Amino acid sequence: FGDDVDLQFTATVTGSDGSGTLAWEQSNGDMDGDFNPVNIGVGSHEAYAIFTEAGCTFRDTVEVIINGLPSSAFTLPDGPICVGEEVSADAGALLGGASYAWDIPGGDATVTNGPDDASRTISWSTPGRKFVHLTVTDDNGCVGATVTDSIDVEAPVPPVALSCDNVGFDQVGFAWSH
Repeated sequence: FGDDVDLQFTATVTGSDGSGTLAWEQSNGDMDGDFNPVNIGVGSHEAYAIFTEAGCTFRDTVEVIINGLPSSAFTLPDGPICVGEEVSADAGALLGGASYAWDIPGGDATVTNGPDDASRTISWSTPGRKFVHLTVTDDNGCVGATVTDSIDVEAPVPPVALSCDNVGFDQVGFAWSH
């Protein structure tokens, strides 16, 4: 479901003398010309145009298909990770005909395509909290809500230099630095 909006139906009646009335109904009752997809739900629904004039009733059916929004959910592994370490961002099974808009801000990421558009392999060259955003648009043009996940990237621990000094016959001294 996208925006919560009422759709207005109109009908053109030909051959009328102008004295008739037009009413709209849907499979679950009167709709007064308003059809709200949020209230109706995903699936195939029927709307009926009912025109009455001079004691005669004419009815026509319109099929309305309401598509659900695609999911933009994806997973990143739990962090933290190290600078330069690769992780996979994975949105699961590829939706046929869908487009995947990955957004990885900051300019310090190296991004390579996964086996399909629903996944990416990412590494970062600087430490910090890193964000990944995904928006999926299905083949009907329905746009899922953007999903954001984050992972902490840590700088590598510098190597430790350890040295031993012979302080005395029965003593050893240690010193380290990084």
